[in-house]
Amino acid sequence: MMLQYKLITLLLISCFAVSCTNLPAQNSISGKIENYPSSSLKLQRYFMDKAITQDSLVTNQNGSFIFNMEGQISGQYRILLNNMKFVDLIYDHEDIRITTGVGNIDLDLKIESSTINRDYKDYLNRREEAYLKLEMLTPMLEYYPKEDTFYLQIRKKFEDEQIALKAYSRDLIARNNGNFLARYINADQKPILDADLGLIEQKVFLQQHALDFVDFDDTTLLHSNLFTGKVMDYLGLFQNNQLNKQQLEREYIRAVDHILSRAMFNEVVFQHIMEFLVNGFEHFYFTEVVTYIAENFELSESCQNLERKNELQEKLQAYQRLAIGKSAPDIQMKDLKGEQLQLSKIKAENTLVIFWASWCPHCKEILPELSDFYNSIDKKDLEIVAISLDKKAEELQQYLDENECSFINACDYQGWDTPAAIDYHIYSTPTLFLLDKDKTIIGRPETVNQVVEGMK
Repeated sequence: MMLQYKLITLLLISCFAVSCTNLPAQNSISGKIENYPSSSLKLQRYFMDKAITQDSLVTNQNGSFIFNMEGQISGQYRILLNNMKFVDLIYDHEDIRITTGVGNIDLDLKIESSTINRDYKDYLNRREEAYLKLEMLTPMLEYYPKEDTFYLQIRKKFEDEQIALKAYSRDLIARNNGNFLARYINADQKPILDADLGLIEQKVFLQQHALDFVDFDDTTLLHSNLFTGKVMDYLGLFQNNQLNKQQLEREYIRAVDHILSRAMFNEVVFQHIMEFLVNGFEHFYFTEVVTYIAENFELSESCQNLERKNELQEKLQAYQRLAIGKSAPDIQMKDLKGEQLQLSKIKAENTLVIFWASWCPHCKEILPELSDFYNSIDKKDLEIVAISLDKKAEELQQYLDENECSFINACDYQGWDTPAAIDYHIYSTPTLFLLDKDKTIIGRPETVNQVVEGMK
């Protein structure tokens, strides 16, 4: 009896062992990269426009690798090589195995295991092919004589291509039945354009409907570049090289208003899209757009990431405080002559406050122009206060010795931590504020010509 029990036990163990060895390698991304032996790989997970490193390893001698995905969430991931080439994949708790070559990583890519990623790769290829055809057909529809029979063929091809892509997308969405890829493709769709619309009419239509398919309530899409990609595409609909910066900012305000109005019903998505927009427009010095966001949209009190929420909130509040029409923060510090500087006591009709540094190339371009202008006018009309963000006194003094800067110069050698720089939310140099006699902000000029115009 005991012998029979032992035999049954051994049989069960052996059967279990066999069954385990036949199980697929779940929760992993593995593969082989030809001609990439003993080399580093990084696994990164998308969050909006950022790719955040999750893991790293070194391939074996034949270029094989395996990343353990245990505990990772569904989303868009990137495998990054040390030559900055990469493969983007979608992980949704399905084993993924790929092969490719280091020479042409995209063309050589083969999805050996993962239905989702085969569909994803096919979708990207089919979408790119369709968009290219539509891009080529659009100017033909615009300029080809409509009475010609060939125009009708172009028109039909334009309509058929859109309908075919839409049908293909719907089929993939149905086949993937609510998984991450299905949600990604659904949100990535574009509305069908009427072939009879002209280029301007198409643009107006897309400004109204380009975001119709984007589900801003789907927080899982934060773990991809979809939201940021759609936002950038939408902003592109308002780009116009014929407009000056002020006119372009007004167009972008229209775009931002539409985007944030659509996104505001999910506080998490809303916060991240607002942060993306604010950082982007701030980077390109579109202060009117950021000020509009600050004055017209508020973050929810229940935003989950309090640290990031507070950082963004502080930035928005700074733009509100420094908006045109607001009182400029007073500045009190010693100037380079050792005299007490107090902005509020300057009596000129206008005051220009400029934050700069001797190591800033753009500052070296505008300061001589400002100096020439300053020397040509009555000081009752304009006083200039130049606050340097230098940290080394010898570097600042060398620049001042070599360049005439006869206006008020001040520096406390704390760099970006200079109290005045913090009060004025300085994140780049040069930054200029034009004030009236009462020290109200009347402009944020970027050139001497804009200073002159602002003084009128």
